[in-house]
Order: sequence, then C-alpha cells, then structure tokens
Amino acid sequence: MSNTFLSQPKYNKVYIGFLISIATIIVGYSVVTLIFELLASAEIIDDPIGEGAEKLNRTVWLIAICCNIIGIQLFGKRRSANIQRGIAFITVIAAGIWIFHFKDSLFISE
Repeated sequence: MSNTFLSQPKYNKVYIGFLISIATIIVGYSVVTLIFELLASAEIIDDPIGEGAEKLNRTVWLIAICCNIIGIQLFGKRRSANIQRGIAFITVIAAGIWIFHFKDSLFISE
C-alpha cells in the first residue's frame, strides 16, 4: 500500500480537515449550481421563480454539504482520522447553519 501525501502523520491534522471541508462545500455548491444553470439554459428544466427558487437554493446547499461524505470516505481509507474529524466537524456545523437558515421553509407551523 503506497503512502500518499495527506496520509502522512505530519499532515493528519484536524485543521486540514477543516480546510478540505470548506473547500469541498464551496466547490460542491459551484458545480451543482453550474449543472442547474446548464440544464436551465438548455431548457431541460424551467428556471425556478418565487418559491421554486428558494427550494432550489436550499437543495443546492444541502447537496454541497453532503459532498463532504466523499472526503470522509476517502480519508477513512487512508486512515487519516484527524482529517476525518475536521471534515465531520465542519459538516455538522454547516448542517446546523443550513437548518437555522432555512428553518422557516423546513418547519412550517400553521
């Protein structure tokens, strides 16, 4: 089994997991937004308006946060537990922010 760059003990730090997680969320958001824009420009899907735009934004952010699962799996195979902890910590924080930000549309009470 080869020793990769990020599985070396000196790089197995929690703050590296923080950075990887934040970068993954940003890249995930950008890629998913680009995909939806390409689908809308090709007229495969309709441009969302009103409440549909809010639902689309909520969904894109959720998918971006869930992209961190890939990092957790990759670094689990490389036995980089501290990087995994950093990714998981930021994922939980991002999910909490997501719930707080979209609480009005998630928890509708009449």
